Amino acid sequence: MTKFIHEVTAEDKGLEVKDIMRNHFDFSARLRNRIKREKLVMLNGLPTPGWIVPDPGDIISITLPDEKSGFEPQPIPISPVFEDNDILVINKQPGRIVHPTNDYTRQMKDNLVEKRYICIVKGILESDSGTIDLPIGRPDPENVRRGVMEGGSPSVTHYKVLKRFDKMKYSLVELLLETGRTHQIRVHMSHIGHPVLGDWLYGGENILLMERQALHAAKLSFTHPITKEKLHLEAPLPEDMQQAVRKLK
Repeated sequence: MTKFIHEVTAEDKGLEVKDIMRNHFDFSARLRNRIKREKLVMLNGLPTPGWIVPDPGDIISITLPDEKSGFEPQPIPISPVFEDNDILVINKQPGRIVHPTNDYTRQMKDNLVEKRYICIVKGILESDSGTIDLPIGRPDPENVRRGVMEGGSPSVTHYKVLKRFDKMKYSLVELLLETGRTHQIRVHMSHIGHPVLGDWLYGGENILLMERQALHAAKLSFTHPITKEKLHLEAPLPEDMQQAVRKLK
């Protein structure tokens, strides 16, 4: 079990244990409730309720509960980018979902995670870089397709052209998301007239080059939840996207 430890400081004076937990540990509300329910918070080595007000110098320790899953493991080959005792970052295969649920695309928390993508888009972008700041929504609740629409969620995508394939009329682009809306890159790039190669939903299909979306999560930066170290990770461009680039040259 992973254990979190915090020595109460003068700045914590007057705060209850539960407030100190909230201030110093990035636990979700669900996890905090489970920690409370299973009595996993200790004050100076003894179980303590959350309403206790500790003194500076006291030691609060929290043991995380074991996580169990009811899903059947599958023999899927994985390609780790980073691994330690607490986290595992995987270069996920195209077409594989992370969680076997109907709605697996979750929004990133602003300013906590930086993800840079590489994609191939139709057409030649005139500007070397730019920002798309347009709201994204779901026009039809019965349809998975999203679109730029009034009243949609604020959505910001920064792009930088890495290479232009003038003869074939495609561009290789790096993208940085400020927000993490469902289909954000695909919607924004399609809206400005440059849909992602292989994206049949938003007008970018071309099975001669690629049968899937030419979109790759290339760089990931975030703060390690345990050590607080800033991690900067990279995953190489998949072979099918490399082949597509070679065909475009």
